[in-house]
Amino acid sequence: MPANLIPFPPIRQRRRPVEKVVLPRWNGWTRIRRTDALIGSFETELRNAYHRAYPQRLVVGPKDAPICYLAYHLSPKSWLTENEVVAHRRLMGWIEQNGDRVGAIHLDEWHPVPGIDNDSFLEEMDTWSQASYDLGVALSETWDMEELSEAGPILDFHLLWMHPAYAKASLWRDVIQELIRRRYAKQFSVLVQQVFPLEYEGAGDACIGRGSPFERRRRAMVRLSQRTLGVMPFPGEPANDGWMWKPLSHEAPKPKARGEQGS
Repeated sequence: MPANLIPFPPIRQRRRPVEKVVLPRWNGWTRIRRTDALIGSFETELRNAYHRAYPQRLVVGPKDAPICYLAYHLSPKSWLTENEVVAHRRLMGWIEQNGDRVGAIHLDEWHPVPGIDNDSFLEEMDTWSQASYDLGVALSETWDMEELSEAGPILDFHLLWMHPAYAKASLWRDVIQELIRRRYAKQFSVLVQQVFPLEYEGAGDACIGRGSPFERRRRAMVRLSQRTLGVMPFPGEPANDGWMWKPLSHEAPKPKARGEQGS
């Protein structure tokens, strides 16, 4: 078994003390490289895994000889504010193969009420987090939100982590494609994602400027996403920040750059 794979937590028992979870750490900012360290939200999820049940289980591949499993849970769907015009739900899951946790997936569902306007949508997204605000900016610069919200909720492929021993295989692609096919296809309007190499999270501007290793790595990830998920860059400025999309519903309107809105 490859080193540093994440073990399954022990079976939960009442009043049983929880053992301290020892997690791999980042290597620091001076030399940024691929690592088997977990990013922040998945570190938190691993700690919570000792207390949390994962009631949903997706079998990937033939039932008699599955390739892997996705064990996941869904947060309750809740309104962002008392205005009750945008709701959120999170999906967090572990990719399991041969008894090991070899990857993790974090999806965000955004449920705007049909007919919401761009300004109201962006104001709501600004109340949740910086990441949701960035998504709100990209969407409101690219779509008429009244049209997009009529087509259905929005699915954000927020984060993916794979152990390096499994990162080059098609495992994560098979999982996300099967999950989208079974849960989200035809029910949601679009799939969006912001391509960002996680090993550069927290790095300064000097590490991620134009012509930097970061930019070369991100361009490679854009090509990989196009090839494996069938997503395409946003039109206009959001594409420079790594935003990509693909329709999940036939009713999803085509995106337009800001200058084309309303034409």
